[in-house]
Order: sequence, then C-alpha cells, then structure tokens
Amino acid sequence: MEKTIKLLLGIVFITFLSCSQDKNIYEETISDFVQTDKKGTKYDMKFKSLEIKEVKRITVADSIQYLTAKMETERNKNVQQYEQMVLDYQNKLKTTSSKGLQSQYKESIEKYEKKVLEWKNWDPHWIDNYKNRPVEDVLSIIVYCKYSLVPPTMNTTIEEARYFVLSADAKKCYRKMRKLN
Repeated sequence: MEKTIKLLLGIVFITFLSCSQDKNIYEETISDFVQTDKKGTKYDMKFKSLEIKEVKRITVADSIQYLTAKMETERNKNVQQYEQMVLDYQNKLKTTSSKGLQSQYKESIEKYEKKVLEWKNWDPHWIDNYKNRPVEDVLSIIVYCKYSLVPPTMNTTIEEARYFVLSADAKKCYRKMRKLN
C-alpha cells in the first residue's frame, strides 16, 4: 500500500514538473515572438505572462483531416464553376445560328469540359509530406496566453489575450491570432 502511494505521488510530481516546464518554454517562446519586430529587432517591453495554457496539439491526423476538407471544398467549387460554364456555352450554342459563334462555343465547351475533368482528378500531392509519419506525431501546438507589456512607443502597460501557434518542440512561434479559426 505504501509503495502504491509513493508511486502515485511520484507520478503526480513528475506530471506537475512536466506541465510547469512546458509553460516555461511556451512563455519564453511567446515572449520572444511578441517582443521582436518584423525586422528581427528585439525590444524589452517588460513582457509578463498572466495566464498561459495549452489549447491543442495539432497532429498529422488533424492536418490530414483539415487539408482534405479544404481540398475537397476547393475541388467542388471549381468543378461547379466549370460545369456551369459548360452549361452556359451549351445554351448559347442552342440559340445561335452563326457558324462562327457555334465554332467558338464548341471550342469553349471542350475547353471547360477538360477543366471539369482536370479538377475532378486533381491531386495536389500534399499528402506526400505525411506518408512516412505516424498520425499521432505532433506538428504544432496552440497555446492561449494572456499577457501584459509596455510597447516602446507608449508608457502604458497594455494587456492582451492571444492564441499562438508554436512548433512541436515549442521553441518557435509561427504566428499569433486573436481567436481560433
């Protein structure tokens, strides 16, 4: 019984230590990102983290799901657009008696029918990037951070709350967002 309690306390301690280390890495990365301008110049803006928490770990599976949905939407939009153009030219072809216009309309119909087939068979090969990676691999981490800082042009402390997209190792920040998309 005593061994079980010691084991549980050890697990709780390690978990707590791990979480606080993650938060320290997140805070350091976010602090560097927020206090560095687009030219790479770092300023001391007296950054202070008020609240920080991991929101989500983006995995290979998440990325595949998102990109597949985005690709399908794009594909369907373009297929519909070109199918509508084919219908428009077919209707124009029915209503014209000019041989010159009929020839042009037939060419346009063929052109847009090819476009429909191209889009229906479109494979952007984006999935090749994930072929040999386990679906549970973490690609990035979304972290929520509420913080205060003093911008260089102001003498007033401001508070902001933003979401940050960090690399899987949390050592690089890709961007910050006001809200999750």
